[in-house]
Amino acid sequence: MIYGIYSLKQKAMLNTNTAKLVFDGKLPASPGQFVLVWLPGVGEKPYGVAYDSPLTLIVKEVGKVSSSLASLKKGSKIFVRGPFGRGFEIKKGNGIGVVGGYGLAPVGFLSGKTKIKLLVGAKTKDDLIFIKNKSVEYATNDGTFGHKGFVTELLEKELKTRKYKNVYACGPEPMLLAVGEISERYGINAQLLMERHMKCGIGICGSCALGGKLVCLHGPMFYWKELKGILKQ
Repeated sequence: MIYGIYSLKQKAMLNTNTAKLVFDGKLPASPGQFVLVWLPGVGEKPYGVAYDSPLTLIVKEVGKVSSSLASLKKGSKIFVRGPFGRGFEIKKGNGIGVVGGYGLAPVGFLSGKTKIKLLVGAKTKDDLIFIKNKSVEYATNDGTFGHKGFVTELLEKELKTRKYKNVYACGPEPMLLAVGEISERYGINAQLLMERHMKCGIGICGSCALGGKLVCLHGPMFYWKELKGILKQ
């Protein structure tokens, strides 16, 4: 684990409320791992690593800490500890990454390590984060961009028409449940990145308990077979 102070080098808005923050140092993390970011006087919050060299985070403005992070100016400093947790396990064979909401950071990071087709879903076009990659397909619940419906419908279509050996996903829990069930029907034990409120990052506080496991310690990546009994309860 690393304790470090990083200065903001570059910021770009990916949509109306989501910022990409690039800092001035490296952090040896793997896709799916997370860090705890502390802003003095504001608070601390976990974020998935979007890139490790330089350290890059994707922050959606949903609360006090994230709004403060997204509004940082160039040169502003943050305090970071991590990386924590079990990230994605990169497997041989064709892969597909499924992203819902703000789950792009870890799955996008993974796409730089191994070749995967990306499926990105959101409620509406304004919530999407667009990627400069021709192999990406989009879905919006209201049909304002790409496929009208859930991103899991795109997943089922892909698994029906092409052979994949691996599925990697990050997003809301109902989406992950659907990804796990769909993937299982096609003989794939999907890797799912779970989200919980994580305070300590090392399995002490218990705030991220999930069916007898701790997301910060045993996850946040879990295989579907580890989770299906828990998520269906």
